[in-house]
Amino acid sequence: MNDFFAPPPPEIFRDPVKGIVESAISLNFSGRIKYQGSYWEARFYRPSATLVIPPKKTVNVVGIQGLTLLVIPEGDY
Repeated sequence: MNDFFAPPPPEIFRDPVKGIVESAISLNFSGRIKYQGSYWEARFYRPSATLVIPPKKTVNVVGIQGLTLLVIPEGDY
């Protein structure tokens, strides 16, 4: 199988950093967050079928995979 289209492995940060949700993040849909002054696509690091994080909520940014930040809900770290 060709690995050309395989996503890069995630890079997990040593310490999580806060981000603010701009568009909702859910199991099936990436959202957008404001992180360190820029807007980024974001998805859950450990998805949960029942979890949706609405805009204006704070999340913990725990890593990055390609150009997508990996987040967990605030208080889950």
